[in-house]
Amino acid sequence: ILWIEMMLGTLLLGAVLVPVDVQSSDDVVNRAIESTSPRLVFVTKAGRELSQVSLDLDELDQRISSFSADALGLSCRGDLPALIVFTSGTTADPKGVVLTQSNLLANIVALLERIDVPTSWRLLSVLPLSHTYELTASLTVLARGACIYYPVHVTPLEISRSLVDYQITTILAIPQLLTLMLDRMRQSAQEQGKSKVFRLAVTVGERLPFAARRRLFTSVHRQLGGHLAVVVTGGAPIPPEVGKVWEAMGVRMVQGYGLTETSPILTVNSLSDRPFDSPGRPLANEIGRASCR
Repeated sequence: ILWIEMMLGTLLLGAVLVPVDVQSSDDVVNRAIESTSPRLVFVTKAGRELSQVSLDLDELDQRISSFSADALGLSCRGDLPALIVFTSGTTADPKGVVLTQSNLLANIVALLERIDVPTSWRLLSVLPLSHTYELTASLTVLARGACIYYPVHVTPLEISRSLVDYQITTILAIPQLLTLMLDRMRQSAQEQGKSKVFRLAVTVGERLPFAARRRLFTSVHRQLGGHLAVVVTGGAPIPPEVGKVWEAMGVRMVQGYGLTETSPILTVNSLSDRPFDSPGRPLANEIGRASCR
Protein backbone atom coordinates (compact mmCIF):
# COMPACT_ATOMS: atom_id res chain seq x y z
CA ILE A 1 0.00 0.00 0.00
CA LEU A 2 2.82 2.41 0.87
CA TRP A 3 4.44 1.68 -2.49
CA ILE A 4 1.17 2.61 -4.23
CA GLU A 5 0.95 5.83 -2.22
CA MET A 6 4.46 6.77 -3.27
CA MET A 7 3.86 5.79 -6.91
CA LEU A 8 0.64 7.80 -7.25
CA GLY A 9 2.12 10.78 -5.42
CA THR A 10 5.19 10.80 -7.63
CA LEU A 11 3.17 10.56 -10.86
CA LEU A 12 0.69 13.26 -9.75
CA LEU A 13 3.59 15.53 -8.84
CA GLY A 14 5.07 15.11 -12.31
CA ALA A 15 8.28 13.65 -10.91
CA VAL A 16 10.01 10.55 -12.30
CA LEU A 17 9.66 7.19 -10.58
CA VAL A 18 12.30 4.46 -10.91
CA PRO A 19 10.77 1.20 -9.57
CA VAL A 20 13.18 -1.61 -8.74
CA ASP A 21 12.18 -5.10 -7.66
CA VAL A 22 12.52 -5.58 -3.90
CA GLN A 23 14.31 -8.89 -4.60
CA SER A 24 17.05 -7.14 -6.61
CA SER A 25 20.59 -7.35 -5.29
CA ASP A 26 22.37 -4.29 -3.92
CA ASP A 27 24.55 -4.31 -7.05
CA VAL A 28 21.49 -4.03 -9.33
CA VAL A 29 19.98 -1.27 -7.18
CA ASN A 30 23.26 0.67 -7.13
CA ARG A 31 23.52 0.46 -10.91
CA ALA A 32 19.99 1.88 -11.18
CA ILE A 33 20.99 4.69 -8.79
CA GLU A 34 24.13 5.41 -10.83
CA SER A 35 22.16 5.49 -14.08
CA THR A 36 19.31 7.73 -12.91
CA SER A 37 20.79 9.98 -10.16
CA PRO A 38 17.60 10.06 -8.04
CA ARG A 39 16.87 12.81 -5.52
CA LEU A 40 15.31 10.31 -3.09
CA VAL A 41 15.70 6.56 -2.59
CA PHE A 42 13.03 4.63 -0.69
CA VAL A 43 13.71 1.07 0.44
CA THR A 44 11.62 -1.68 2.01
CA LYS A 45 14.50 -4.05 2.74
CA ALA A 46 16.68 -3.16 5.71
CA GLY A 47 20.45 -3.55 5.74
CA ARG A 48 21.11 -2.66 2.10
CA GLU A 49 24.52 -1.25 1.20
CA LEU A 50 23.62 1.48 -1.26
CA SER A 51 25.63 4.23 -2.85
CA GLN A 52 23.08 6.86 -1.80
CA VAL A 53 21.38 7.60 1.51
CA SER A 54 17.95 5.93 1.53
CA LEU A 55 14.69 6.37 3.44
CA ASP A 56 12.60 3.58 4.90
CA LEU A 57 9.32 3.36 3.03
CA ASP A 58 7.58 2.41 6.28
CA GLU A 59 8.19 5.99 7.44
CA LEU A 60 6.35 7.51 4.46
CA ASP A 61 3.01 8.09 6.21
CA GLN A 62 4.74 9.75 9.14
CA ARG A 63 6.77 12.02 6.89
CA ILE A 64 3.74 13.23 4.90
CA SER A 65 1.25 13.42 7.79
CA SER A 66 1.69 17.19 8.21
CA PHE A 67 0.99 17.98 4.54
CA SER A 68 -2.41 19.03 3.23
CA ALA A 69 -4.61 16.37 1.66
CA ASP A 70 -5.91 18.88 -0.90
CA ALA A 71 -5.10 18.38 -4.56
CA LEU A 72 -1.90 20.07 -5.68
CA GLY A 73 -3.56 21.71 -8.66
CA LEU A 74 -0.67 20.76 -10.90
CA SER A 75 -0.97 19.78 -14.55
CA CYS A 76 1.61 17.45 -16.06
CA ARG A 77 2.84 17.67 -19.62
CA GLY A 78 2.34 14.46 -21.54
CA ASP A 79 5.87 14.46 -22.96
CA LEU A 80 7.50 14.54 -19.53
CA PRO A 81 9.09 11.31 -18.26
CA ALA A 82 6.98 9.46 -15.69
CA LEU A 83 8.89 6.21 -15.23
CA ILE A 84 12.31 4.76 -15.83
CA VAL A 85 11.81 1.00 -15.79
CA PHE A 86 14.74 -1.36 -15.90
CA THR A 87 14.31 -4.48 -18.01
CA SER A 88 14.97 -7.90 -16.52
CA GLY A 89 18.38 -8.22 -18.15
CA THR A 90 17.78 -11.85 -19.09
CA THR A 91 20.02 -11.72 -22.15
CA ALA A 92 22.08 -8.61 -21.34
CA ASP A 93 22.60 -5.99 -18.65
CA PRO A 94 19.34 -4.34 -17.54
CA LYS A 95 18.59 -1.14 -19.43
CA GLY A 96 16.43 1.75 -18.27
CA VAL A 97 13.37 2.39 -20.44
CA VAL A 98 11.91 5.90 -20.20
CA LEU A 99 8.10 6.07 -20.32
CA THR A 100 6.29 9.40 -20.45
CA GLN A 101 3.01 10.47 -18.87
CA SER A 102 1.38 10.15 -22.31
CA ASN A 103 2.79 6.64 -22.78
CA LEU A 104 1.06 5.46 -19.61
CA LEU A 105 -2.22 7.28 -20.23
CA ALA A 106 -2.43 6.07 -23.84
CA ASN A 107 -2.02 2.45 -22.70
CA ILE A 108 -4.64 2.85 -19.97
CA VAL A 109 -7.19 4.42 -22.33
CA ALA A 110 -6.64 1.75 -25.00
CA LEU A 111 -6.87 -1.05 -22.44
CA LEU A 112 -10.21 0.23 -21.17
CA GLU A 113 -11.49 0.34 -24.75
CA ARG A 114 -10.55 -3.34 -25.19
CA ILE A 115 -11.55 -4.59 -21.71
CA ASP A 116 -14.44 -2.78 -20.07
CA VAL A 117 -13.27 -3.02 -16.47
CA PRO A 118 -16.28 -2.82 -14.13
CA THR A 119 -16.08 -1.04 -10.78
CA SER A 120 -17.05 -4.34 -9.16
CA TRP A 121 -13.71 -5.98 -10.01
CA ARG A 122 -11.58 -7.01 -7.03
CA LEU A 123 -8.07 -7.60 -8.35
CA LEU A 124 -5.45 -9.61 -6.49
CA SER A 125 -1.96 -8.22 -7.12
CA VAL A 126 0.60 -11.04 -7.18
CA LEU A 127 3.24 -9.65 -9.55
CA PRO A 128 5.97 -7.10 -8.73
CA LEU A 129 4.91 -3.49 -9.24
CA SER A 130 8.38 -2.85 -10.65
CA HIS A 131 7.13 -4.61 -13.81
CA THR A 132 5.15 -2.42 -16.18
CA TYR A 133 2.64 -5.25 -16.78
CA GLU A 134 1.44 -5.11 -13.18
CA LEU A 135 1.99 -1.38 -12.77
CA THR A 136 0.03 -0.22 -15.82
CA ALA A 137 -2.73 -2.77 -15.25
CA SER A 138 -3.05 -1.57 -11.64
CA LEU A 139 -3.37 2.03 -12.79
CA THR A 140 -6.02 0.90 -15.30
CA VAL A 141 -8.07 -0.82 -12.60
CA LEU A 142 -7.76 2.18 -10.26
CA ALA A 143 -8.75 4.55 -13.07
CA ARG A 144 -12.08 2.73 -13.31
CA GLY A 145 -12.59 2.87 -9.53
CA ALA A 146 -12.23 -0.87 -8.93
CA CYS A 147 -10.35 -2.42 -5.98
CA ILE A 148 -6.89 -3.97 -5.72
CA TYR A 149 -5.74 -6.21 -2.88
CA TYR A 150 -2.07 -6.64 -2.04
CA PRO A 151 -1.11 -9.75 -0.04
CA VAL A 152 1.68 -9.30 2.49
CA HIS A 153 3.54 -12.28 1.03
CA VAL A 154 3.06 -13.80 -2.42
CA THR A 155 3.01 -17.50 -1.57
CA PRO A 156 0.60 -20.26 -2.69
CA LEU A 157 -0.97 -20.30 0.79
CA GLU A 158 -1.34 -16.52 0.95
CA ILE A 159 -2.84 -16.40 -2.55
CA SER A 160 -5.38 -19.09 -1.59
CA ARG A 161 -6.32 -17.22 1.57
CA SER A 162 -6.65 -13.90 -0.27
CA LEU A 163 -8.91 -15.39 -2.94
CA VAL A 164 -11.33 -16.46 -0.21
CA ASP A 165 -10.97 -13.61 2.30
CA TYR A 166 -11.28 -10.78 -0.23
CA GLN A 167 -13.68 -12.49 -2.67
CA ILE A 168 -11.27 -11.85 -5.55
CA THR A 169 -12.83 -11.64 -9.02
CA THR A 170 -9.72 -11.04 -11.13
CA ILE A 171 -6.02 -11.90 -11.18
CA LEU A 172 -3.15 -10.68 -13.35
CA ALA A 173 -0.94 -13.71 -13.66
CA ILE A 174 1.84 -15.37 -15.56
CA PRO A 175 1.14 -18.83 -17.02
CA GLN A 176 3.44 -20.53 -14.50
CA LEU A 177 1.13 -19.51 -11.65
CA LEU A 178 -1.95 -20.83 -13.45
CA THR A 179 -0.16 -24.11 -14.20
CA LEU A 180 0.86 -24.43 -10.54
CA MET A 181 -2.68 -23.79 -9.30
CA LEU A 182 -4.09 -26.31 -11.79
CA ASP A 183 -1.51 -28.92 -10.77
CA ARG A 184 -2.62 -28.51 -7.15
CA MET A 185 -6.24 -29.08 -8.14
CA ARG A 186 -5.34 -32.22 -10.06
CA GLN A 187 -3.23 -33.47 -7.15
CA SER A 188 -6.13 -32.89 -4.75
CA ALA A 189 -8.49 -34.78 -7.08
CA GLN A 190 -6.01 -37.65 -7.28
CA GLU A 191 -5.66 -37.84 -3.49
CA GLN A 192 -9.44 -38.11 -3.23
CA GLY A 193 -9.61 -40.76 -5.95
CA LYS A 194 -11.48 -38.37 -8.26
CA SER A 195 -9.01 -37.90 -11.12
CA LYS A 196 -11.34 -39.51 -13.68
CA VAL A 197 -14.26 -37.44 -12.40
CA PHE A 198 -12.19 -34.26 -12.75
CA ARG A 199 -11.17 -35.10 -16.33
CA LEU A 200 -14.77 -35.97 -17.26
CA ALA A 201 -16.03 -32.72 -15.74
CA VAL A 202 -13.52 -30.76 -17.83
CA THR A 203 -14.71 -32.51 -21.00
CA VAL A 204 -18.35 -31.80 -20.15
CA GLY A 205 -17.60 -28.23 -19.04
CA GLU A 206 -16.16 -27.28 -22.42
CA ARG A 207 -19.63 -27.81 -23.91
CA LEU A 208 -21.62 -25.90 -21.29
CA PRO A 209 -22.53 -22.21 -20.88
CA PHE A 210 -20.27 -20.38 -18.46
CA ALA A 211 -22.80 -20.24 -15.62
CA ALA A 212 -23.30 -24.01 -15.86
CA ARG A 213 -19.53 -24.58 -15.89
CA ARG A 214 -19.17 -22.77 -12.60
CA ARG A 215 -21.98 -24.85 -11.06
CA LEU A 216 -20.32 -28.03 -12.32
CA PHE A 217 -17.09 -27.03 -10.56
CA THR A 218 -18.73 -25.66 -7.41
CA SER A 219 -16.21 -27.35 -5.11
CA VAL A 220 -13.26 -25.86 -7.06
CA HIS A 221 -14.75 -22.37 -7.04
CA ARG A 222 -15.40 -22.64 -3.32
CA GLN A 223 -11.65 -23.13 -2.83
CA LEU A 224 -11.01 -20.13 -5.11
CA GLY A 225 -13.31 -17.92 -3.05
CA GLY A 226 -16.38 -18.36 -5.23
CA HIS A 227 -15.92 -15.15 -7.23
CA LEU A 228 -12.86 -15.61 -9.47
CA ALA A 229 -14.15 -15.01 -13.00
CA VAL A 230 -11.33 -13.46 -15.08
CA VAL A 231 -7.58 -14.08 -15.31
CA VAL A 232 -5.45 -11.82 -17.51
CA THR A 233 -2.22 -13.55 -18.49
CA GLY A 234 1.02 -12.22 -19.91
CA GLY A 235 4.77 -12.61 -19.75
CA ALA A 236 4.67 -15.84 -21.78
CA PRO A 237 2.15 -17.76 -23.91
CA ILE A 238 -0.34 -19.72 -21.85
CA PRO A 239 -0.23 -23.46 -22.69
CA PRO A 240 -3.51 -24.15 -24.54
CA GLU A 241 -4.16 -27.27 -22.46
CA VAL A 242 -3.92 -25.18 -19.27
CA GLY A 243 -6.11 -22.37 -20.59
CA LYS A 244 -8.77 -24.78 -21.81
CA VAL A 245 -9.12 -26.40 -18.39
CA TRP A 246 -9.53 -23.04 -16.68
CA GLU A 247 -12.12 -22.02 -19.27
CA ALA A 248 -13.93 -25.36 -18.82
CA MET A 249 -14.15 -24.56 -15.10
CA GLY A 250 -15.83 -21.23 -15.86
CA VAL A 251 -12.91 -18.79 -15.59
CA ARG A 252 -12.23 -16.54 -18.58
CA MET A 253 -8.59 -16.51 -19.72
CA VAL A 254 -7.60 -13.22 -21.39
CA GLN A 255 -4.17 -13.35 -22.97
CA GLY A 256 -2.01 -10.39 -23.91
CA TYR A 257 1.48 -9.47 -25.07
CA GLY A 258 3.70 -6.48 -24.59
CA LEU A 259 7.11 -4.97 -24.01
CA THR A 260 8.42 -2.58 -21.40
CA GLU A 261 8.96 -0.12 -24.26
CA THR A 262 5.22 -0.20 -25.15
CA SER A 263 4.09 0.78 -21.64
CA PRO A 264 3.73 -2.32 -21.82
CA ILE A 265 0.57 -3.73 -23.42
CA LEU A 266 0.84 -4.05 -27.19
CA THR A 267 -1.85 -6.63 -27.92
CA VAL A 268 -4.60 -8.22 -25.81
CA ASN A 269 -7.74 -10.25 -26.29
CA SER A 270 -11.15 -9.05 -25.13
CA LEU A 271 -13.50 -10.71 -22.66
CA SER A 272 -15.66 -11.96 -25.53
CA ASP A 273 -12.88 -13.08 -27.89
CA ARG A 274 -10.23 -15.22 -26.19
CA PRO A 275 -8.34 -17.58 -28.55
CA PHE A 276 -5.42 -19.47 -27.00
CA ASP A 277 -3.32 -19.37 -30.16
CA SER A 278 -3.18 -15.57 -30.22
CA PRO A 279 -2.17 -12.86 -27.72
CA GLY A 280 -4.86 -10.63 -29.21
CA ARG A 281 -5.21 -7.76 -31.62
CA PRO A 282 -3.06 -4.61 -31.27
CA LEU A 283 -4.57 -1.91 -29.12
CA ALA A 284 -6.27 0.92 -31.00
CA ASN A 285 -3.38 3.34 -30.55
CA GLU A 286 -0.58 0.85 -31.20
CA ILE A 287 1.15 0.32 -34.55
CA GLY A 288 3.01 -2.94 -34.94
CA ARG A 289 5.37 -4.13 -37.64
CA ALA A 290 6.60 -7.65 -38.19
CA SER A 291 9.74 -8.42 -40.12
CA CYS A 292 10.77 -11.80 -41.51
CA ARG A 293 14.39 -12.76 -42.10
